[in-house]
Amino acid sequence: MTLEYESRTLSEPPSPILLKISFWCGLIPLVVGFAILLAYRLFQWEILPAFGLLWLALGAIIAGIGAICLLAYFVQFVRGIAHDRGNITKIILVALLLVSNLPAAWFCMDVGMRLMPRTS
Repeated sequence: MTLEYESRTLSEPPSPILLKISFWCGLIPLVVGFAILLAYRLFQWEILPAFGLLWLALGAIIAGIGAICLLAYFVQFVRGIAHDRGNITKIILVALLLVSNLPAAWFCMDVGMRLMPRTS
């Protein structure tokens, strides 16, 4: 005898668009941050450190949005019945990409500050 509330119903698979949004929200801040650093290294334009600081804030917001989308994807994944290892691997890799923005931002800021000319 199975109780009505005890049986799990099949739920829809997690929305793949959430995982794609999370991936791009992890990749875009990295690429743009390193591009700003490279441009500053090559051209030494005075406006680029200001863009870098602005991008730190925007990149944090973008990565936060990606983390929220990944969390929503993970909740949908856990609520489903069928769990495949491919999805677990994707979730872990995207989470690592999102988290890697923190040391990358620190690295870019540190290198950018070292490249700035000393003024007295």
